[in-house]
Amino acid sequence: MHAFVARQAIFDRALDVYGYELLFRDGPANFFPIVNLDEASSRVIEESLLVFGLDRLVPGKLVFVNVTRRILLEGLFRVLPPERAVIELLETVEPDAETVAACRALKAAGYTLALDDFTYTAAHEPLLDLADIVKLDFRSMGLDERHRLSAELRRRRIRLLAEKLETRQEFEEALRDGFSLMQGHFFCRPKIVTAKSIPGFKLHYLSVLGEIHKPDLDMDALAEMIERDVSLTVKLLRYLNSAAFGWRAPVSTVRQALFVLGERPFRRWASVVLLSGLGSDQPNELAVTSVVRARFASLLGHDLGLDDRNRDLFLAGLLSLLDAFTGLPLADAIGSLGLSAEMREVLLEEGNPGADVLALVAAYERANWTRVGELAASLDADEASLPHHYLDAVNWADRIFHRAEGTARYES
Repeated sequence: MHAFVARQAIFDRALDVYGYELLFRDGPANFFPIVNLDEASSRVIEESLLVFGLDRLVPGKLVFVNVTRRILLEGLFRVLPPERAVIELLETVEPDAETVAACRALKAAGYTLALDDFTYTAAHEPLLDLADIVKLDFRSMGLDERHRLSAELRRRRIRLLAEKLETRQEFEEALRDGFSLMQGHFFCRPKIVTAKSIPGFKLHYLSVLGEIHKPDLDMDALAEMIERDVSLTVKLLRYLNSAAFGWRAPVSTVRQALFVLGERPFRRWASVVLLSGLGSDQPNELAVTSVVRARFASLLGHDLGLDDRNRDLFLAGLLSLLDAFTGLPLADAIGSLGLSAEMREVLLEEGNPGADVLALVAAYERANWTRVGELAASLDADEASLPHHYLDAVNWADRIFHRAEGTARYES
């Protein structure tokens, strides 16, 4: 039996990642809900610990896990460490005396209690007295009802989590309404802006991205472009002179740095640094997600015998969220990069194996298992390998973004 899990980030008001909700299904071949809620709940808890490993799946962050009435009453969630777990009580759980008593025991054991997809009734009062977080469906709830309920919950000093946010406008509205936590795909949605509104440094970073991914690197031209940006120059030299390399003599110029690092390691290091710079006014998770996509696509390409396209698939994953980084439609955002026609087709999903690989990566990320199953079948991909590749990609990105800046080796 295959284990499938994806994670969706939960942000605080500063757009830092507060935690991840685990999105679990029975796999591409068996779409949820063919198992009952009790089995789904128990399996996501078990497999997050035993199959994937909590520290590997959500390193250093809180994990949000849905529980049913049976999982709650039997205390099966207690295998999760209290300091790392937020227990989400599903909206289907009746707020009777047994439920309330179990929630009191849960809180006494040190767990954080969240009420999922909450709709108020008088019977929920005892649970509200215990809840740390209440999740409100931002899209299904009327404006007046949301304002009234959010004001009441804030009065009780309960943290509000807006879920299913899809646009930047909804995110900003949630901020105004006093929500302290946010969940949804809003951070991947570009704002509507004009090309003139993109800061100059972003245009420069786009130019450097285009240069480093040309088939034949012009090292002199590339060194000149990097030297125009003090921040890039400092990061490159700091990286090369870190203890990880142990050169006998310090690397002192950009040209020397490009020579000693080598073409492939440099392309990957520069891609990550440039994407992080492009996303400086976006949540860091956007850059993390791009790197996860890049690694995942590269691993899938290897499985599918597309080794000759490996670098293209990696680059496609990195650039697949460039619309969100720049605020432009993706076709416009990649227009200045000088990409090949084939690469443009991959990114714009115009029907080739590379485009299908990228679509599979995005579908897995969103836990859209129906689409995952369709794409895996069309590509003849091994479904059993998908969770392992996803976890590899998550951990690879974590190593890049959570080690000390400038000291990590960007290994393949």
